[in-house]
Amino acid sequence: MEEIEHKLKWFEKHCMALAEKEKIELEKIVENEVGRKVEEELKQEEERLANREQKEKEKLKQHFFEQVFDEKVKGKKKIYETELILKAELVQEVKEKLKKFTCTPEYDFYMKSSLESVLKEIKGCRMIRFSALSKELEKWRDWFNQQGENQWTISEIKALAEDKIGGWIIETERKVFDNTLLTNIKEKVYGTKENYPN
Repeated sequence: MEEIEHKLKWFEKHCMALAEKEKIELEKIVENEVGRKVEEELKQEEERLANREQKEKEKLKQHFFEQVFDEKVKGKKKIYETELILKAELVQEVKEKLKKFTCTPEYDFYMKSSLESVLKEIKGCRMIRFSALSKELEKWRDWFNQQGENQWTISEIKALAEDKIGGWIIETERKVFDNTLLTNIKEKVYGTKENYPN
């Protein structure tokens, strides 16, 4: 019996050792699995945080660029409005000076030389419409006709609006020559007619 007890104790000891060994192995497996899952969840959480942080950075960046763009647009608009005001003031100032200029002998010289520059271009045109300020209409029509020596006939004479300040408009079947002082001012200040303010 002693032998059986001894064998039972040995068997029990051996079973306990095996159970302890299995327990240690299972703990290692569980520990590894728990560690892997924790690591995986930490990695996923870090990625979520990094994505959220990246999205926030992108939103802030977009918002910043929108604000910069809006400020640039506001600045350009303000510059454009100021430029229009300054140009309008300049046109008004020049208009006043040109009104005085129309009462000088230099103005008559200007009118003659500007009309002479068009004479070559209108040769061969039979139908001509001539416009000038009403106070100058007869004087310049007569001068213009004398220069034509029967090369053309003025088919229509019109008085220009007083806001044109001075100068003339000649219309032929081929072309319109606008040499009014107002048009000349605006071309110098604004460039093309498309840029004129209303």
